[in-house]
Amino acid sequence: MTAIPQGFSPAGRLFRLLQTGLNHNGSQTILEAWAAILGLDPKDKAAVFAGFGEVVRLIADARDHVRSHPEIKQDLYLRTLDQIEQVLLAPSVNGQWGSVVSGLNGPHILALEFCAEQLDRLSTEQELDPTILEALQKDLEGTMERLLSSDLPEDIKAHLTGRLEELRAAIVRYRLYGISALTRATEAAVGAVIVAQAQVKDERARTVLKDYLDIAQKALNVAAGAVKQWPMLEAGLQAVKVFLSKGS
Repeated sequence: MTAIPQGFSPAGRLFRLLQTGLNHNGSQTILEAWAAILGLDPKDKAAVFAGFGEVVRLIADARDHVRSHPEIKQDLYLRTLDQIEQVLLAPSVNGQWGSVVSGLNGPHILALEFCAEQLDRLSTEQELDPTILEALQKDLEGTMERLLSSDLPEDIKAHLTGRLEELRAAIVRYRLYGISALTRATEAAVGAVIVAQAQVKDERARTVLKDYLDIAQKALNVAAGAVKQWPMLEAGLQAVKVFLSKGS
């Protein structure tokens, strides 16, 4: 029996992330704990600081989502997010993660769980099965390998590779950004292949463009599985696919 996907609001994403963090070793430094939670190298402090910034941004996204629903109790939801933010921002990054866990445990995390449940019900986005994203990432990496070994001009190859890296980052950061980053990366990928197909005339070199387009199509299908609101993107993608199939 297939589980019914649940809503995937910013507050819901924040709660899932922090719930994972509560199980991490309290004797770790806060920087080490965030690296583990976000899947980053603890030695790359710049990346960890940037990742923590993304968590703070997620709190801001949750506030925006609350404010977009005036029918709910604004003060209750916003106060909960303020309290969570204060707990996360208060200690030094060199302090122990246990201090954050102590601050979150109890009424704060329970209040966030309540907010997450309510806001997930109001979310137009549904949570994706992780195996779908894993399959997309695997296909993307195969396309990246073919792209790097292709006969495409180096400037076009670099441009397309950059868009695939953005798409890969959107998949890795799905727990933080939900489907919005994946959609933006897909739009950029479609734009890149439109530029490339206008410049590449060699049919053998164009084969990799069709592989690249297939990845964009798969990413679009994944996005559509979460929320259907990009008909213009889909129409544009199909137009490029028809153009490439003609070999012009």
